Parts: sequence; C-alpha cells; structure tokens
Amino acid sequence: MDEKEEQLRSDPSFARYFDIWQTNESSFVFVPLAEIYRKKGLLEEAADVCRRGLRHNADSISGRFLLARICVDQQRIQEAKSILSDILKHIPDHDGARSLLQSLQEDPDVDSVPAETKSSPSPTPSIVVNHEETPGKKLWETVTMAEIYIHQKEWRAAEDICRAILTREPGHSRARELLDFCQEKSQFEGWHP
Repeated sequence: MDEKEEQLRSDPSFARYFDIWQTNESSFVFVPLAEIYRKKGLLEEAADVCRRGLRHNADSISGRFLLARICVDQQRIQEAKSILSDILKHIPDHDGARSLLQSLQEDPDVDSVPAETKSSPSPTPSIVVNHEETPGKKLWETVTMAEIYIHQKEWRAAEDICRAILTREPGHSRARELLDFCQEKSQFEGWHP
C-alpha cells in the first residue's frame, strides 16, 4: 500500500464508503468512492471501482459520467467520448456530458496525446468544463450528491436534492426513484415532511 492509499484509509469518509463497498459491490457508494480515488490521483483504482460498480449498476448515469471523467484524466479520450455519447443517447439534456464531450471534440490536440503522458494522473490542462450555476440550478444538486446523502442516511437532504432536480427536470427517472426510496425510508424511520 502506498502513501496515498494509507492516507485515504485514515479518512473516515473514505473508510465508511470503502467498508460498505467491500461488503456489497452492488452498493451505489462506488460513485463517491471512485471520485475520492480520482481526486487523489489514484486513477487506476478509481477506474477499477467505477467499472466494478457499473457491472452491478449499469444504469447509473452518475457512475458512467464519472468513468468518462476518469478516462479523460487517464488520456483515454476515445473511450471517454464513447461513454459520453452513450449517456447523451439516454439523457440528451445531461449538461455535464454534453459540455465535456463538446470540450473533447473542440480540442484539436486531445487525440494526439504523446504516449508517455497517457498514464499521467493529471487531467489534460486544455480541457475546461464550464460548470457555472444557472438560476434555479445549484451545482451540488445532483443525483450523485443525493446518493451520497442516502448512503449517509440523510433522507431529508437527499429528498430536497431530488425535488430540486425534479423541479428542473420533471422526467428525471433516477431522481424520481431516489425520491421514492427516501420517502419510504423516512416514513419507516418516523420522519416525513
């Protein structure tokens, strides 16, 4: 185990997600767990966790989008483009996928990355994704954030996020599914708005 992994294991959030994922690879904690690995520059580990999680949760758009971002970080641009295109086939208004794919397609140097940089843990500096907040949309109000709150058993916070998503995108099936799940859990545990 290298120094970065040792640091991760001492982080309580990482440890909690890692323990859940170790006992149940079908858990949605694979998304925040893979994101933690990605942010620490452990891209192979991030990709492995993400791919294994997607084997059990193939419909997880947040998982597929994260895998595309990991592929960009690993300079696996064609794979990233393929994943992003697939996301957009299913959810044409996915702003993150559309923006990242557009950035990849507009950058003339993105397909000609030298072989020696392909394993570099840092993202291509020329790829910039504009994640500006727009009225009625906060960047952190995502399905991934709702899933994180669910795994922390923060039903009310997850419900609030799902409602915000559904206000913006009434047909968002994953947000609807998570909202229903949260409402069931919160009623079971004695809390309901």
